[in-house]
Amino acid sequence: MSKVCSFAGQWLAEEWQDGGDRLPLRTVTEIDLYEITLTAFPAYETTSASLRASDNATAAVRRRAEAARRAEAAMRLRGIR
Repeated sequence: MSKVCSFAGQWLAEEWQDGGDRLPLRTVTEIDLYEITLTAFPAYETTSASLRASDNATAAVRRRAEAARRAEAAMRLRGIR
C-alpha cells in the first residue's frame, strides 16, 4: 500500500486550467498550511510525497554525529565501552 499526502489549510490563492476533455486542473499558489499528513486513503490518488533535508538539518545531523564520535573516542581512551 503506498502512502500519499493529505493537506489541511486555508487556500489563499489558486489558479485553474481548463482540462478540455479531462477535469480542470487546480493549482494552489498560496496557502496558510495547518497540516500535512501521509495517508493511505487520499482525496487525490495522484498526490505523492518525498523527503528532503534542508542544509541546516543536514549540518545539524553531521554535528551530532561528530560529537558522538568524539565522545566515543574519549570513552575508549578511558577504557569505557
